Amino acid sequence: MYELDTPRLRIIPLTPAQCRMWLQSPRRLAEALGIRQVPPPRGHLREAMRGLFAAARQREGAFPWMTSWQMVLRDEGIAVGSACFMAPPDTAGGVEIGYGLREAYRGRGLMAEALGALSAWALAQAGVCAIMAEIEKGNTPSRRVLERCGFAPVPGTEGRLFRRSVAETEGQR
Repeated sequence: MYELDTPRLRIIPLTPAQCRMWLQSPRRLAEALGIRQVPPPRGHLREAMRGLFAAARQREGAFPWMTSWQMVLRDEGIAVGSACFMAPPDTAGGVEIGYGLREAYRGRGLMAEALGALSAWALAQAGVCAIMAEIEKGNTPSRRVLERCGFAPVPGTEGRLFRRSVAETEGQR
């Protein structure tokens, strides 16, 4: 297993077995990851993860694309959020990412830190040339996070779809 490291976060892609564990027993998952706490997925997140994990089991090459990447606050040993890519790269080299952060940890720059690391990782993978993210209309905090991470709004999507590409990333260097 590998993980991404940032100054404040460990970002851990869950294996298929760990994904099942997250849905069945977050306490056991925390023990397996060697951390203090992994909140259980609830509501929409739980249903979305069930669907994603079921689809991933049917798709060759799905891991680590179709999994939950747990964002663990290094100092506290607590999973504070998660992200996932919706599928492996498509034939045009695009991937879509979704993400969420526990409310108590918002406003600290953690999501920008995590999204920056995940975006850099994805764009460094063979065949990946762009990352897409869709947000709810009017979600200003998420829009700011995307913009801080080098994403730009896609014209004609009313500010709901954002894109970051390899070319844009290279232009920032």
